[in-house]
Amino acid sequence: MTTVFDEYIVMKDEEAYKGVDETLEKLDEMLTAYGIKHSFILPFLSVLEETPNAAAVLCYEGKDSMTVSLIYALFCKVHREVDDERLTECLVKIASNHTSGK
Repeated sequence: MTTVFDEYIVMKDEEAYKGVDETLEKLDEMLTAYGIKHSFILPFLSVLEETPNAAAVLCYEGKDSMTVSLIYALFCKVHREVDDERLTECLVKIASNHTSGK
């Protein structure tokens, strides 16, 4: 059976946080532990034009969107050491996207 990944998250390298390359394996383990089908790809040209510091793209199925969002937030907090203020902004955006049907 072929899986179609219809959602993605652009993972950015930022100086204030641990790099994507050094933490990607942990995110893979977390997603796999929750049974989320996923794939990592290099950023495509249109992503790089919008986000020059894009390091990787996480692709997944839309039906898993909420679970992926929460796992990704936890990953950012634990493994990339993102500060609470930035994480709060992320969680508000996740909630907004899911309540508005995006």
